[in-house]
Amino acid sequence: MTAADADPTTATDAASGAARWLAAEPDEDVRGELAALIDGPPDALAARFAGRLQFGTAGLRAAV
Repeated sequence: MTAADADPTTATDAASGAARWLAAEPDEDVRGELAALIDGPPDALAARFAGRLQFGTAGLRAAV
């Protein structure tokens, strides 16, 4: 994704979501990464929030 490809609404939504996440994030390392993304190019942040995850735990965080 490049700056030319970034949808302004998506970039704005991503920045808003990242700011809310940053305010609630307890992990110092994650807060640092989020702050760097928020301060960086909007398309880089929007790219992190775009698309579906390729893999994951579907929200499960405990032993199954």
